[in-house]
Amino acid sequence: MLFDPADADADGKLTRPELDAHLSLFEAFAGSAVALTPAVQTPTLFQLLDENRDGRLSVRELRTAWDRLVVL
Repeated sequence: MLFDPADADADGKLTRPELDAHLSLFEAFAGSAVALTPAVQTPTLFQLLDENRDGRLSVRELRTAWDRLVVL
């Protein structure tokens, strides 16, 4: 299972040329750098209150604001 991706002809046998070709793929990426930055987008208070996402706070949204905020 470990060498299945390297077995290019899928004959169940890993030959030296297949292994060399597979390892050359890893060598090609060895100089590459990847950075992952986790980002959490916490909604603002306005976004929490703007229930219908229209960019405005209606009277109904303000009157029912506590229902959405109480869980926080």
